[in-house]
Amino acid sequence: MNRGRVIFLATLLVFGVTLNAVWATDHTASFLDLDYAIWANHAFALGRVGQFVPNSVDIFQYRGQYFSALAPGLALLALPFVALGFIIEGHFSEYGAVMLFSELFVAVLNALAALYLYKLSRMYFSEATASFIALAYAFSTVGWPFATFFFQSDASAALDVIAVYFVLRATRGSGGSAAILLGGLSVAAAMTVDYVNFLLMPVLLVYTVASLRRDRRPLAKVAAGFALCSFLGVLTIGLYNYASFGQVLVSSEQLFLHSSSVLGEFSTPLYLGAVLNLFTPLRGIFLYSPILLVGVFGFRKMLGASAVRREGLLILAVFTALFLPYCAWYGPTGGLSFGPRFIVASLPFLLLPAGYVIEGGWRYRGPVVYVLYSAGVVVNGLAALTSALAGNTGWLASPFLDSTVPLLARGTLDQWWTRFLGGFWPAAAGTVIAAALLLPDILGRASEQGPGLAISRQESISARTVSKSDLKPRTLTTTCSRLSLQTAQPCSNCNPRSSNTRGCVSNRTRNFPFQSPQSLHLFGRRKRVTPMLSWTTSQSANIPPSSDSSWLVDYRTGFQHISPNFRLQCCLREGWTNLSLPRRFGNRSVQA
Repeated sequence: MNRGRVIFLATLLVFGVTLNAVWATDHTASFLDLDYAIWANHAFALGRVGQFVPNSVDIFQYRGQYFSALAPGLALLALPFVALGFIIEGHFSEYGAVMLFSELFVAVLNALAALYLYKLSRMYFSEATASFIALAYAFSTVGWPFATFFFQSDASAALDVIAVYFVLRATRGSGGSAAILLGGLSVAAAMTVDYVNFLLMPVLLVYTVASLRRDRRPLAKVAAGFALCSFLGVLTIGLYNYASFGQVLVSSEQLFLHSSSVLGEFSTPLYLGAVLNLFTPLRGIFLYSPILLVGVFGFRKMLGASAVRREGLLILAVFTALFLPYCAWYGPTGGLSFGPRFIVASLPFLLLPAGYVIEGGWRYRGPVVYVLYSAGVVVNGLAALTSALAGNTGWLASPFLDSTVPLLARGTLDQWWTRFLGGFWPAAAGTVIAAALLLPDILGRASEQGPGLAISRQESISARTVSKSDLKPRTLTTTCSRLSLQTAQPCSNCNPRSSNTRGCVSNRTRNFPFQSPQSLHLFGRRKRVTPMLSWTTSQSANIPPSSDSSWLVDYRTGFQHISPNFRLQCCLREGWTNLSLPRRFGNRSVQA
């Protein structure tokens, strides 16, 4: 099965098993009230004053009617799921099928976040590393507890990751016009879910324009497509505001807080909010998710690699745009929650560069990274099993010690299956935690034993690492006139001359002749030369990149000292075919 599907289904299964069936909150009640108003009354107003009884602090009065104070996007997107719960229950409810189906929607979105974080990581790292990063976000961060509640945090994270993935694909020239449009639509949806995501629009638009100008590619059409699709989010919010309040530029948050401007909601000193969300026992991300420390060190390597520095700056800018605003929010603690729920959307972008450390050369990186991962799994997994809520907001209080541990000691779990297991709940809870701990190892072993690309030829190919100063334009040559590529495992309907064979493997050897005179050219991303391999030769031949039988080595990670990570692409008559070389090929000779 496709690795991305495995990650999606595995994370969705774990999230589904840990869905909350006990705790109703003000936040979820406000979303459900809005969904029911749309479903039953076909209106955004929850009800008239005197007729409707508010059941949440996230509801306010305006001109004789009640409205939800929250951004409407999550309620709008989840309406099909929530409506199914209303149909099953036969009336409005915060519990039962309504609760489970609303939470299932968030679980699906967070599983999509893991999937697209895997896809995003595959632009830079091997399958095993990309799988680990995706699972680390899913299980070793506070994204797990909030995937079991009807909150907007995980939904926002999923849409942000999808947006960045498609924008990078488009600027790399591999996604076509559809990629940039999907990126813009994801930003639009993210804006409606959380107003802070509006900052993604200028960040991604500036990056898109800068990338296209530098590579001298068509600018106006792509930039306009992204801007127009992104603007749909602004238009949706404006229409919602006008239909609800009669004013396009006044949001529900402003009316709820009686603020004259959007900026009036950001009143906490930035440095205090940053300290709160990074280091304190109450909300410090490095205490809840120690694996994020690896991402901090990974940023240093990513920004130091010239081949990916520009993309590293984009990832850092996205993280900053999502992290800093909530550090300045008027209520930075986020209420009675477990961990920093406000900044969940920023965590995938802090975690992604961790791959540079994982694939680095430090001898003890494996045990250290896994220990940090395991600590996060235990902390966040137990919170997902008990509750994503906590009753203390003191900066030095620990929700894990003050809330999660006591609930666990009393056997107070909030899952839908606890009533069926009775006293056997410890076995079920232990199985869930064990699954989250073992999944990275299982997928890592599958990567080592799974389909790979073997080099079959009479001569050896040697790979070596080079220093940064050695990254100069270079022509690669080969000693043989024919190069045979053989994939390691069989599959049906594998046609190497088709453009649709990505991920396809075959046990048959395919020979592609190099007609003399020939040469192989090593290109970096977007045709910038970034050589990291040397191929010894006594004969060279020229194959222009645009010809029917050209070979191109395109690096994902740019510069790496220990294990060059690359992919070999063959351009045949019908398009590009991507073939992934195994990591073990790096840094040593491979004999036929």
